[in-house]
Amino acid sequence: MKASLWLLLLCTSGCLSGCGGGSSGPPPMATHLSVSAATEATAGTPLEVAVTALDANNNPVGSYSGTVHFSSTDGQAVLPQNSTLTNGTGTFSATLQTAGSQTVTATDTVTVSITGTSSPIDVGAGPATHFSISAPPTAQSGTTFDLTVTALDAANNVAKSYVGTVHFSSTDGQAVLPENSTLTDGTGSFPATLRTAGNQSITATDTVTTSIAGTSSSINVSGGSATHLSVSAPGAAQPGKPFNFTVTPLNAANEVASYAGTVHFTSTDAQAALPADATLFNSALTLSATLETRGSQTITATDTVTASITGTSSSIDVLIPQFYFSVATPTAAQSGTVFKFTVTALNTMNVVANNYSGTVHFSSTDGQAVLPANSTLTNGTGTFSATLRTAGSQTITATDTAMALITGTSSSIDVSAGPPTHFSVTAPTPARSGAAFSFIVTARDAANNLADSYAGTVHFSSTDAKATLPANSTLTDGMGTFSTTLQTTGTQTITATDTITASISGTSNAIEVFVNCATKGEACGRGPEGECCPGLICSATSIRSICE
Repeated sequence: MKASLWLLLLCTSGCLSGCGGGSSGPPPMATHLSVSAATEATAGTPLEVAVTALDANNNPVGSYSGTVHFSSTDGQAVLPQNSTLTNGTGTFSATLQTAGSQTVTATDTVTVSITGTSSPIDVGAGPATHFSISAPPTAQSGTTFDLTVTALDAANNVAKSYVGTVHFSSTDGQAVLPENSTLTDGTGSFPATLRTAGNQSITATDTVTTSIAGTSSSINVSGGSATHLSVSAPGAAQPGKPFNFTVTPLNAANEVASYAGTVHFTSTDAQAALPADATLFNSALTLSATLETRGSQTITATDTVTASITGTSSSIDVLIPQFYFSVATPTAAQSGTVFKFTVTALNTMNVVANNYSGTVHFSSTDGQAVLPANSTLTNGTGTFSATLRTAGSQTITATDTAMALITGTSSSIDVSAGPPTHFSVTAPTPARSGAAFSFIVTARDAANNLADSYAGTVHFSSTDAKATLPANSTLTDGMGTFSTTLQTTGTQTITATDTITASISGTSNAIEVFVNCATKGEACGRGPEGECCPGLICSATSIRSICE
């Protein structure tokens, strides 16, 4: 009996200390996550987020070994990478960007029911870094419209705390803009008036921190209706000799205006030969007139329906000049080569005017010409140097700086190209990998004239090491068309170089090489290879569709 009681006590004692394995139950299991963060944050500023694995009774589960993924109601948030916890907990950094009430959520990457979301975090905007300017896409010259300026932080939240002063400027030098102004809660609406037709913009800039700035989108300013006409004519004219004058419809801001009317012409010179009634359409029109009566005269243009739409030229001094110029030049010159020419002042009897004491200004039909500075003549004559650059028929004109009627123009000068200095290489873009295309090589002189005297040999190279290039070739009259095939996709070029004088060289425009697309002029719309290369569209013609 004593032995049995001792055995019972021994067994009971053993069970109390851990019968069947020594544990009072299974280990706790994580059922959800706790996510805690500050209740307030500033957009763009990192904040700490603490994540803890909890069981069903909200006790920490130190044995949790899962991986946590982070998400947020803020689509712009910068969140931690997927991470594990240490002893069931972890602290991480997150940056919220969007102002307002936001939350952060942590979720087990395998068991999505193990998740948790923070309490709402009130995200305030950061400091202002730039302005947004909202303006209408179109405006009429001289008509006021409203624009809105908003201070924004780096994440484009409204920076209501902005207390600076805004200065306004515009690409339109005639614009009527607001005075320097402050914003209310980070925003403000202001009136503006643009006057110059065309694409314009308005810029707002902080008066202290100029990096806080912003520019509107392009505003297409139309001219508005015409209120008057501008008549531009020379200040002097000779009796019986025609001259040109220009009529332009203008609005109240003196900008070219919308106008489609008919204009009638009159003059203070009753003997004037004036143009017939003419139609203007939204632009200037140049016409010819001849005045006959000496003295100060004007020309007036008037709308045939609305007489208030009118305009009169400045005074035109009609007279016979005391002198004119004879300009003697060689009949031929080479581009870039200096030559001499002579200007002589003559009187109305074609005798050298030794008493001419004016100053001569020089001009040319060659826009690239190198001409003398304004100069005087000695005893009515002077010899000067000039350099013409543009090949073809050119002239030089001498004009008195005070009296434009005292003038003279040379006979035609045949300007030939200079020696070749470089090549121009013109190639299509885009191109298709493996498809042959043509390109043009032109020999040019220093002024970019066609150097048709070039007699050298051209070697070809390319940034595409796999390109199939022409053999060394000559040009015909300074030009040649060749065929090549590029293989490597991406941006490529072709270079042409003289085989003896390496400085005579030139590289093509960038050629974008694509795979399986139709290039300019090729058929399109028939399968993958019929799709146009980027930058081209498939355009239907009466015969077929081609890429343009």
